[in-house]
Amino acid sequence: MLTVFGYSAPKTDVAAFELLHNAWKDNSLREIAEIEFIAGPDAAPEEVRKAWEPVIGANSCRVLECFSESSIARYPRRTGKAYYERLVAGRPVKANPVPDDLGFERLWEWMSRL
Repeated sequence: MLTVFGYSAPKTDVAAFELLHNAWKDNSLREIAEIEFIAGPDAAPEEVRKAWEPVIGANSCRVLECFSESSIARYPRRTGKAYYERLVAGRPVKANPVPDDLGFERLWEWMSRL
Protein backbone atom coordinates (compact mmCIF):
# COMPACT_ATOMS: atom_id res chain seq x y z
CA MET A 1 0.00 0.00 0.00
CA LEU A 2 1.24 3.44 -0.88
CA THR A 3 -0.34 6.77 -0.04
CA VAL A 4 1.14 9.95 -1.48
CA PHE A 5 0.15 13.25 0.09
CA GLY A 6 0.22 16.33 -2.14
CA TYR A 7 3.28 15.46 -4.23
CA SER A 8 2.50 15.93 -7.91
CA ALA A 9 5.91 14.72 -9.18
CA PRO A 10 6.91 17.84 -11.09
CA LYS A 11 9.22 17.27 -14.06
CA THR A 12 11.79 19.55 -12.43
CA ASP A 13 12.18 17.23 -9.43
CA VAL A 14 14.20 14.65 -11.38
CA ALA A 15 16.20 13.22 -8.45
CA ALA A 16 13.20 12.59 -6.20
CA PHE A 17 11.15 11.18 -9.04
CA GLU A 18 13.98 8.82 -10.04
CA LEU A 19 14.38 7.67 -6.44
CA LEU A 20 10.65 6.86 -6.20
CA HIS A 21 10.66 5.16 -9.59
CA ASN A 22 13.64 2.93 -8.72
CA ALA A 23 12.16 1.95 -5.35
CA TRP A 24 8.78 1.15 -6.90
CA LYS A 25 10.13 -0.92 -9.80
CA ASP A 26 12.06 -3.07 -7.30
CA ASN A 27 8.89 -3.76 -5.29
CA SER A 28 7.97 -7.39 -5.95
CA LEU A 29 4.39 -6.82 -4.76
CA ARG A 30 3.60 -3.83 -6.97
CA GLU A 31 1.10 -5.82 -9.06
CA ILE A 32 -1.25 -6.10 -6.08
CA ALA A 33 -0.49 -2.71 -4.59
CA GLU A 34 -3.13 -0.19 -3.68
CA ILE A 35 -1.98 3.32 -4.48
CA GLU A 36 -3.75 6.47 -3.34
CA PHE A 37 -2.81 10.03 -4.17
CA ILE A 38 -4.25 12.70 -1.94
CA ALA A 39 -3.92 15.55 -4.38
CA GLY A 40 -6.13 18.20 -2.88
CA PRO A 41 -8.88 20.24 -4.49
CA ASP A 42 -6.57 22.20 -6.84
CA ALA A 43 -5.11 19.20 -8.68
CA ALA A 44 -6.82 17.56 -11.63
CA PRO A 45 -7.00 13.77 -11.13
CA GLU A 46 -5.93 13.03 -14.71
CA GLU A 47 -2.91 15.31 -14.38
CA VAL A 48 -1.84 13.51 -11.20
CA ARG A 49 -2.24 10.13 -12.90
CA LYS A 50 -0.28 11.34 -15.92
CA ALA A 51 2.56 12.67 -13.75
CA TRP A 52 2.84 9.40 -11.84
CA GLU A 53 2.36 7.01 -14.78
CA PRO A 54 6.12 6.47 -15.34
CA VAL A 55 6.38 5.22 -11.74
CA ILE A 56 3.20 3.23 -11.27
CA GLY A 57 2.75 1.97 -14.81
CA ALA A 58 -0.54 0.17 -15.28
CA ASN A 59 -1.22 -0.23 -11.57
CA SER A 60 -4.63 0.85 -10.47
CA CYS A 61 -4.63 3.92 -8.33
CA ARG A 62 -7.06 6.35 -6.83
CA VAL A 63 -6.65 10.10 -6.89
CA LEU A 64 -8.45 11.72 -3.99
CA GLU A 65 -9.18 15.34 -3.19
CA CYS A 66 -9.04 15.00 0.58
CA PHE A 67 -7.60 12.84 3.34
CA SER A 68 -11.02 11.74 4.61
CA GLU A 69 -11.58 9.74 1.38
CA SER A 70 -8.37 7.72 1.84
CA SER A 71 -8.04 4.18 3.16
CA ILE A 72 -5.87 5.49 6.00
CA ALA A 73 -8.71 7.74 7.15
CA ARG A 74 -11.51 5.21 6.57
CA TYR A 75 -9.76 2.21 8.18
CA PRO A 76 -7.24 3.62 10.66
CA ARG A 77 -4.85 1.12 12.26
CA ARG A 78 -6.27 -1.67 10.10
CA THR A 79 -5.77 -0.40 6.57
CA GLY A 80 -3.92 -3.53 5.45
CA LYS A 81 -6.54 -5.86 6.88
CA ALA A 82 -9.34 -3.86 5.28
CA TYR A 83 -7.53 -4.03 1.93
CA TYR A 84 -7.16 -7.81 2.21
CA GLU A 85 -10.76 -8.37 3.26
CA ARG A 86 -12.20 -6.19 0.48
CA LEU A 87 -9.96 -7.03 -2.44
CA VAL A 88 -8.58 -10.50 -1.76
CA ALA A 89 -11.20 -12.27 0.37
CA GLY A 90 -14.13 -10.39 -1.18
CA ARG A 91 -15.74 -9.58 2.14
CA PRO A 92 -17.31 -6.22 2.98
CA VAL A 93 -15.56 -4.16 5.64
CA LYS A 94 -17.26 -1.57 7.79
CA ALA A 95 -15.35 1.71 7.81
CA ASN A 96 -14.34 3.36 11.07
CA PRO A 97 -13.52 6.82 9.73
CA VAL A 98 -11.30 9.26 11.54
CA PRO A 99 -13.51 12.12 12.75
CA ASP A 100 -12.59 15.28 10.90
CA ASP A 101 -13.96 17.70 13.47
CA LEU A 102 -11.58 16.95 16.36
CA GLY A 103 -8.63 18.98 17.51
CA PHE A 104 -5.26 17.26 17.77
CA GLU A 105 -5.62 16.34 21.47
CA ARG A 106 -9.06 14.76 21.04
CA LEU A 107 -7.93 13.06 17.84
CA TRP A 108 -4.99 11.57 19.76
CA GLU A 109 -7.42 10.22 22.37
CA TRP A 110 -9.68 8.79 19.65
CA MET A 111 -6.74 7.07 17.93
CA SER A 112 -5.23 5.72 21.16
CA ARG A 113 -8.21 3.39 21.69
CA LEU A 114 -7.40 1.68 18.39
